[in-house]
Amino acid sequence: MFQKELNAVRAVLLDTKMKGAAQAKTWLISERGNDARDNGFAFFRFMMRRHPEKDPVYIISRKSPDFERASASGPVIEPGSKRHLELLYQSEALISTHPFGYTPDMVLYDHLARHGLFHAKGFSVFLQHGITDKDIPWLYRENYKPDMFCTAAYPEYDIITEKYGQPANVVKKTGFARYDDLLSTKPGRYILIMPTWRDSLQKADKETFLRSEFYTKWKQIFRSKELIDVLKEEALEAVVYLHPEMQKFRSCFEWLKPPFQSADPAKVFLPDLIHGCRVLVTDYSSVYFDAAYMEKPVVFYQFDQDRYDSGHYKGRIVRPSMFGPVCEKEKETVDAVFCALEEKRRIPPDGFYFYHDTNNCERIFEEIEKGIRQKKKTIRRG
Repeated sequence: MFQKELNAVRAVLLDTKMKGAAQAKTWLISERGNDARDNGFAFFRFMMRRHPEKDPVYIISRKSPDFERASASGPVIEPGSKRHLELLYQSEALISTHPFGYTPDMVLYDHLARHGLFHAKGFSVFLQHGITDKDIPWLYRENYKPDMFCTAAYPEYDIITEKYGQPANVVKKTGFARYDDLLSTKPGRYILIMPTWRDSLQKADKETFLRSEFYTKWKQIFRSKELIDVLKEEALEAVVYLHPEMQKFRSCFEWLKPPFQSADPAKVFLPDLIHGCRVLVTDYSSVYFDAAYMEKPVVFYQFDQDRYDSGHYKGRIVRPSMFGPVCEKEKETVDAVFCALEEKRRIPPDGFYFYHDTNNCERIFEEIEKGIRQKKKTIRRG
């Protein structure tokens, strides 16, 4: 894969049409190249509505269940295609929710950049996938150098500038693109259960997964008679949505029966799921910040906190207990869900988010414009 990718890049760079080519005005936007349901897609739609003169282009595979949604919103390109590689080296702005998400291979290009082998002309923007609430070394300045790093909360901004070492002129208090759609909340019709991924199960087969603590503990929740009784009493359903990295194990939950149901990512749009929930139950997913932004109650089921932290991150920046009860046992979790249903609305901690409005995309756009102008001035002076 490494040699194949290098050969493709070399072919584009040596193409006579590329020699001396002027930088394109294109703004290249992406998530991971196989989805359109996060800050990248939200910003792409904004650009198509408000600033089509910037020639926004979205990167997404034709095999993605989100391809039709993305292509209906504006121009798209196939990841790894020749056109993708051309725009990668010519675009005015390179914008993604994940480090190097605008490239054909995030891991490969991260390595290339660290060794000085990848130099794109465009202004690179890290939209983020979610609020950074954990200590993530690969986002330290020594490991990752975007031209702009978007943030949405005060504690997040402080840790990224002070601990991560990202310069203050790089880290911007913009809010997140998808937050523009979070204030028009719908009445809650179900509880949404969203466990996140586990590093230890990344390469596991189905048999290993079925024996894992992750599966066993969540199975207890899904089969809890007390929770089922609560749901029936409240005339609610429970929608289970696995993290994208865990979707390969979705078939292991085929036994789920009403009031539980497993959400098919090909048929549902995650922002809509969050809009429609009455309570969010998760373990460590940063999606809880979205629910909290909408003033929805959150319950945390953290039966493996030490093991999770040791396999994923060095430590925590934000205490989940600021946003809802943190539970380790099944009964404790079920009781917390019952209390959350009674609560119906929970105000997020005062002074946590920068903004609570629908102008996040506009702020991101304005900061990118400023950054591009400044980068061009710096290049001319150099």
